[in-house]
Amino acid sequence: MIKSKLKFNKRGFFGITLAVIVTVIILAVSVSFSNSNILGRFDSNFFEDKSIAFRVAQGCLEYARLKLAENSSYTGNETVGIGSYSCTINQITEISSQKSIPVTATVRNQTSNLRMYVDVLTLKFAGLEEFTSF
Repeated sequence: MIKSKLKFNKRGFFGITLAVIVTVIILAVSVSFSNSNILGRFDSNFFEDKSIAFRVAQGCLEYARLKLAENSSYTGNETVGIGSYSCTINQITEISSQKSIPVTATVRNQTSNLRMYVDVLTLKFAGLEEFTSF
């Protein structure tokens, strides 16, 4: 029987085990920060797209109000280009002494549905609402 001359060093085993544990902890922390940065970027894009869609819809409302000033019988039902984006002016309806102008604008996957109320005679702003859908 041959005896092994190598002796097991307990200190070395403890040092290697500690190094592996510390490496795993550092790796877990770095992966978690990396994922939070990626998810934060997606949230930022969501809010930016929603903000752009809202502004495009507002531009569409002003366009519809201008068309009403030119022709009081304007009924909407058209798609309008605002810069590199577009929006849809839906059917304009008259409710009592106000006209209701609903518009929809979509930027990438974010949609803004706005409805503006204006005075029938003066076309002065009377109110604004945002809806999830019409």
